[in-house]
Amino acid sequence: MIYLSNQFKIKIFTGGTVVEEPEKCTVLVVDRVRRTYKFLSAAARGLPIVSPNWLKNCQKQGHFVGTESFILQDKESEKKFKFQLTETLLSSAESPLLAGYSVLVTSKVLPPPKEIKGIVESCGGSYLSRAPARWPDNSFVISCAADKAQLNKLKNCKRPIVSAEVLLSGVLQHKLDLITYKL
Repeated sequence: MIYLSNQFKIKIFTGGTVVEEPEKCTVLVVDRVRRTYKFLSAAARGLPIVSPNWLKNCQKQGHFVGTESFILQDKESEKKFKFQLTETLLSSAESPLLAGYSVLVTSKVLPPPKEIKGIVESCGGSYLSRAPARWPDNSFVISCAADKAQLNKLKNCKRPIVSAEVLLSGVLQHKLDLITYKL
C-alpha cells in the first residue's frame, strides 16, 4: 500500500492501493523530506521513502519495480537535519528506535499527542496515555513550556522530560538523545 502526498495522486495501476494512514503503507512517495507525522512514521518503520520517479517508472514498466534505486535524495534537508535517509531507513528497519521505551506526552505538545503516539508506536515504543503509579524502566516524558501545570506535577517522576524534538530529530538521525532535548 502506498501513501502519496496530495500532489502525486495519479492513477495507480492494478495491484496498488493509495492509503491515508501511514501505519498501513508499505512505500511513501514524496518530493522532499518533511518532518510530518506521515514521513516520520514511515522513516521510523524503515519503509522505503521514494521520489515520484519511482511511480513514473512503475507506470512505464506496467508493474511495481524495486524501490532501492528511487530512495528520496534531498541533500539540503539531510544537511539541515544532520542525517542520511538511506542510513536511517536501514537502521530503523533493523532496530526500532524506541524498542523497550515507554513515552508519556503532555497535552499541548506539538505535533499533537495523537500524532506523537503514532510516531512512538512506529518507533517500536509504548505510548502511556497517563502518568503511571509506577513508571516503567526506560520511560520518559515529552512536554513543552505551554504545559507548565502538567510539568510541575511530573517533576517528581524522576524520568527525563524532553521536548518533542527528541522524536523529530531522533527519528531522522535514528538516535535517542534525552540530554540535548531536556526541558
